[in-house]
Amino acid sequence: VGESSGDPADGEEEGEEDRGSDASAAPMESSSEPGHDVPPFCDIDIEYEPRPIMDPVPRIFFATRTHSQIAQVVRELKRTSYKPKMAVLAARKHYCVHKSVIKTGNIDEECNDLLKSKQFGCLFAQNIKRQGVSHSRVQIHDLEDLLVMGRQSKFCPYFAARDLAAAADLVFCPYNYILSPISRSGMGINVANSILIFDEAHNIEDQAREAGSCEIDMNTMKEVHDSLANCCN
Repeated sequence: VGESSGDPADGEEEGEEDRGSDASAAPMESSSEPGHDVPPFCDIDIEYEPRPIMDPVPRIFFATRTHSQIAQVVRELKRTSYKPKMAVLAARKHYCVHKSVIKTGNIDEECNDLLKSKQFGCLFAQNIKRQGVSHSRVQIHDLEDLLVMGRQSKFCPYFAARDLAAAADLVFCPYNYILSPISRSGMGINVANSILIFDEAHNIEDQAREAGSCEIDMNTMKEVHDSLANCCN
Protein backbone atom coordinates (compact mmCIF):
# COMPACT_ATOMS: atom_id res chain seq x y z
CA VAL A 1 0.00 0.00 0.00
CA GLY A 2 2.87 2.33 0.85
CA GLU A 3 4.37 1.79 -2.59
CA SER A 4 1.06 2.28 -4.39
CA SER A 5 0.32 5.43 -2.44
CA GLY A 6 3.63 6.95 -3.59
CA ASP A 7 3.05 6.27 -7.31
CA PRO A 8 0.03 8.52 -7.85
CA ALA A 9 1.85 11.38 -6.15
CA ASP A 10 4.78 10.97 -8.51
CA GLY A 11 2.34 10.80 -11.41
CA GLU A 12 0.58 14.00 -10.33
CA GLU A 13 3.89 15.82 -10.13
CA GLU A 14 4.81 14.61 -13.56
CA GLY A 15 1.39 15.63 -14.89
CA GLU A 16 1.72 19.07 -13.40
CA GLU A 17 5.16 19.41 -14.98
CA ASP A 18 3.72 18.31 -18.33
CA ARG A 19 0.87 20.76 -18.05
CA GLY A 20 3.33 23.52 -17.10
CA SER A 21 5.50 22.76 -20.11
CA ASP A 22 2.45 22.67 -22.39
CA ALA A 23 1.28 26.03 -21.03
CA SER A 24 4.67 27.67 -21.59
CA ALA A 25 4.84 26.28 -25.11
CA ALA A 26 1.32 27.37 -26.06
CA PRO A 27 1.21 30.67 -28.00
CA MET A 28 -0.53 33.56 -26.28
CA GLU A 29 -3.42 35.18 -28.08
CA SER A 30 -4.22 38.83 -27.70
CA SER A 31 -7.72 40.16 -27.65
CA SER A 32 -9.29 43.53 -27.22
CA GLU A 33 -12.33 42.07 -25.53
CA PRO A 34 -12.63 42.88 -21.82
CA GLY A 35 -11.57 40.18 -19.43
CA HIS A 36 -8.89 38.72 -21.68
CA ASP A 37 -5.28 38.62 -20.58
CA VAL A 38 -3.06 41.38 -21.94
CA PRO A 39 -0.06 39.97 -23.81
CA PRO A 40 3.25 40.58 -22.07
CA PHE A 41 4.67 42.74 -24.91
CA CYS A 42 2.15 45.45 -24.01
CA ASP A 43 3.87 45.89 -20.67
CA ILE A 44 7.23 46.76 -22.25
CA ASP A 45 8.27 50.28 -21.38
CA ILE A 46 9.36 52.06 -24.61
CA GLU A 47 11.14 55.39 -24.24
CA TYR A 48 10.01 57.92 -26.87
CA GLU A 49 12.31 60.75 -27.76
CA PRO A 50 10.49 63.52 -29.67
CA ARG A 51 12.23 65.25 -32.55
CA PRO A 52 14.02 68.42 -31.53
CA ILE A 53 12.28 71.60 -32.61
CA MET A 54 14.34 73.04 -35.42
CA ASP A 55 15.11 76.74 -35.51
CA PRO A 56 13.48 78.58 -38.42
CA VAL A 57 15.62 78.98 -41.50
CA PRO A 58 17.35 82.38 -41.34
CA ARG A 59 16.32 84.96 -43.90
CA ILE A 60 18.98 86.23 -46.31
CA PHE A 61 19.31 89.95 -47.02
CA PHE A 62 21.40 90.69 -50.09
CA ALA A 63 22.32 94.39 -50.08
CA THR A 64 23.84 96.22 -53.03
CA ARG A 65 24.89 99.78 -53.75
CA THR A 66 22.72 100.22 -56.87
CA HIS A 67 19.58 98.64 -58.31
CA SER A 68 21.44 97.68 -61.48
CA GLN A 69 23.61 95.39 -59.36
CA ILE A 70 20.48 93.72 -58.00
CA ALA A 71 19.32 93.13 -61.58
CA GLN A 72 22.64 91.41 -62.39
CA VAL A 73 22.39 89.09 -59.38
CA VAL A 74 18.75 88.23 -60.13
CA ARG A 75 19.67 87.51 -63.75
CA GLU A 76 22.22 84.95 -62.55
CA LEU A 77 19.72 83.55 -60.04
CA LYS A 78 17.25 82.87 -62.85
CA ARG A 79 19.82 80.62 -64.49
CA THR A 80 20.00 78.31 -61.47
CA SER A 81 17.60 75.67 -60.16
CA TYR A 82 17.32 77.56 -56.86
CA LYS A 83 13.85 79.13 -56.72
CA PRO A 84 13.46 80.76 -53.30
CA LYS A 85 10.65 82.99 -52.14
CA MET A 86 12.17 86.37 -52.85
CA ALA A 87 11.51 90.10 -52.97
CA VAL A 88 13.23 93.26 -54.19
CA LEU A 89 12.76 96.28 -51.96
CA ALA A 90 13.07 99.77 -53.40
CA ALA A 91 11.79 103.29 -52.84
CA ARG A 92 8.44 104.57 -54.09
CA LYS A 93 10.14 106.65 -56.80
CA HIS A 94 11.41 103.42 -58.40
CA TYR A 95 8.18 101.44 -58.07
CA CYS A 96 5.32 103.93 -58.49
CA VAL A 97 3.05 103.30 -61.52
CA HIS A 98 0.46 106.01 -60.72
CA LYS A 99 0.89 108.52 -63.57
CA SER A 100 -0.71 111.44 -61.71
CA VAL A 101 1.56 110.92 -58.72
CA ILE A 102 4.67 110.57 -60.88
CA LYS A 103 3.93 113.88 -62.65
CA THR A 104 4.02 115.82 -59.38
CA GLY A 105 7.69 114.94 -58.86
CA ASN A 106 7.03 114.48 -55.12
CA ILE A 107 6.08 110.83 -55.09
CA ASP A 108 6.47 110.07 -51.37
CA GLU A 109 4.27 112.94 -50.21
CA GLU A 110 1.62 112.48 -52.91
CA CYS A 111 1.48 108.76 -52.26
CA ASN A 112 0.91 109.29 -48.55
CA ASP A 113 -1.80 111.86 -49.26
CA LEU A 114 -3.60 109.43 -51.57
CA LEU A 115 -3.41 106.63 -49.04
CA LYS A 116 -4.95 108.89 -46.38
CA SER A 117 -7.71 110.10 -48.70
CA LYS A 118 -10.99 108.34 -48.00
CA GLN A 119 -12.61 109.87 -51.08
CA PHE A 120 -10.10 108.83 -53.73
CA GLY A 121 -7.34 106.64 -52.33
CA CYS A 122 -4.88 104.80 -54.55
CA LEU A 123 -6.48 102.21 -56.84
CA PHE A 124 -3.12 100.46 -57.34
CA ALA A 125 -2.58 100.04 -53.59
CA GLN A 126 -6.16 98.86 -53.11
CA ASN A 127 -5.69 96.19 -55.78
CA ILE A 128 -2.97 94.58 -53.68
CA LYS A 129 -5.65 93.42 -51.25
CA ARG A 130 -8.16 92.64 -53.99
CA GLN A 131 -5.88 90.61 -56.23
CA GLY A 132 -3.44 89.19 -53.71
CA VAL A 133 0.20 89.17 -54.77
CA SER A 134 1.86 85.92 -53.65
CA HIS A 135 5.16 84.13 -54.27
CA SER A 136 3.38 81.57 -56.44
CA ARG A 137 2.35 84.41 -58.73
CA VAL A 138 5.56 86.45 -58.55
CA GLN A 139 8.57 84.14 -58.63
CA ILE A 140 12.17 85.04 -59.51
CA HIS A 141 12.04 88.70 -60.55
CA ASP A 142 13.89 91.98 -60.48
CA LEU A 143 12.60 95.51 -60.05
CA GLU A 144 11.69 95.92 -63.73
CA ASP A 145 9.80 92.61 -63.80
CA LEU A 146 7.59 93.69 -60.89
CA LEU A 147 7.05 97.09 -62.50
CA VAL A 148 5.78 95.45 -65.70
CA MET A 149 3.45 93.19 -63.74
CA GLY A 150 2.16 96.16 -61.75
CA ARG A 151 1.34 98.14 -64.90
CA GLN A 152 -0.34 95.17 -66.56
CA SER A 153 -2.37 94.04 -63.54
CA LYS A 154 -2.95 97.55 -62.09
CA PHE A 155 -1.41 96.88 -58.68
CA CYS A 156 1.21 98.85 -56.74
CA PRO A 157 4.68 97.26 -57.11
CA TYR A 158 5.98 99.13 -54.05
CA PHE A 159 3.48 97.63 -51.61
CA ALA A 160 3.58 94.30 -53.47
CA ALA A 161 7.34 94.14 -52.84
CA ARG A 162 6.83 94.86 -49.15
CA ASP A 163 4.17 92.14 -48.87
CA LEU A 164 6.44 89.66 -50.67
CA ALA A 165 9.37 90.57 -48.42
CA ALA A 166 7.36 89.75 -45.29
CA ALA A 167 7.35 86.04 -46.21
CA ALA A 168 10.49 85.87 -48.36
CA ASP A 169 13.55 83.71 -47.78
CA LEU A 170 15.73 86.04 -49.87
CA VAL A 171 15.38 89.83 -49.87
CA PHE A 172 17.31 92.14 -52.17
CA CYS A 173 17.65 95.76 -51.11
CA PRO A 174 19.96 98.80 -51.19
CA TYR A 175 22.65 99.25 -48.54
CA ASN A 176 20.80 101.93 -46.61
CA TYR A 177 17.80 99.66 -45.98
CA ILE A 178 20.09 97.61 -43.74
CA LEU A 179 22.54 100.20 -42.43
CA SER A 180 20.09 102.99 -41.59
CA PRO A 181 17.87 102.42 -38.52
CA ILE A 182 15.36 104.92 -39.93
CA SER A 183 15.12 103.05 -43.24
CA ARG A 184 14.82 99.70 -41.47
CA SER A 185 12.01 101.01 -39.31
CA GLY A 186 10.21 102.62 -42.25
CA MET A 187 10.36 99.44 -44.33
CA GLY A 188 9.53 97.14 -41.42
CA ILE A 189 12.84 95.26 -41.75
CA ASN A 190 13.99 93.04 -38.89
CA VAL A 191 17.50 91.65 -39.39
CA ALA A 192 17.62 89.63 -36.17
CA ASN A 193 18.84 86.06 -36.78
CA SER A 194 19.29 86.85 -40.48
CA ILE A 195 22.19 86.40 -42.87
CA LEU A 196 23.44 89.72 -44.27
CA ILE A 197 25.34 89.79 -47.54
CA PHE A 198 26.82 93.07 -48.79
CA ASP A 199 27.88 93.17 -52.40
CA GLU A 200 31.09 95.19 -52.86
CA ALA A 201 31.41 95.54 -49.10
CA HIS A 202 34.26 98.04 -49.39
CA ASN A 203 31.55 100.67 -49.98
CA ILE A 204 29.95 100.09 -46.57
CA GLU A 205 32.08 102.71 -44.81
CA ASP A 206 30.92 105.51 -47.09
CA GLN A 207 27.31 104.32 -46.98
CA ALA A 208 27.34 104.07 -43.18
CA ARG A 209 28.79 107.59 -42.92
CA GLU A 210 26.11 108.88 -45.27
CA ALA A 211 23.35 107.10 -43.34
CA GLY A 212 24.56 108.76 -40.12
CA SER A 213 24.84 112.23 -41.64
CA CYS A 214 22.41 114.93 -42.65
CA GLU A 215 22.58 118.07 -44.79
CA ILE A 216 21.46 121.44 -43.46
CA ASP A 217 21.41 124.55 -45.67
CA MET A 218 22.41 128.03 -44.52
CA ASN A 219 18.83 129.30 -44.35
CA THR A 220 17.93 126.58 -41.88
CA MET A 221 21.03 127.33 -39.83
CA LYS A 222 20.10 131.04 -39.74
CA GLU A 223 16.57 130.24 -38.57
CA VAL A 224 17.98 128.04 -35.78
CA HIS A 225 20.43 130.77 -34.79
CA ASP A 226 17.71 133.42 -34.67
CA SER A 227 15.44 131.15 -32.64
CA LEU A 228 18.17 130.46 -30.11
CA ALA A 229 18.98 134.19 -29.91
CA ASN A 230 15.34 135.04 -29.19
CA CYS A 231 15.20 132.40 -26.46
CA CYS A 232 18.24 133.84 -24.76
CA ASN A 233 16.99 137.46 -24.83
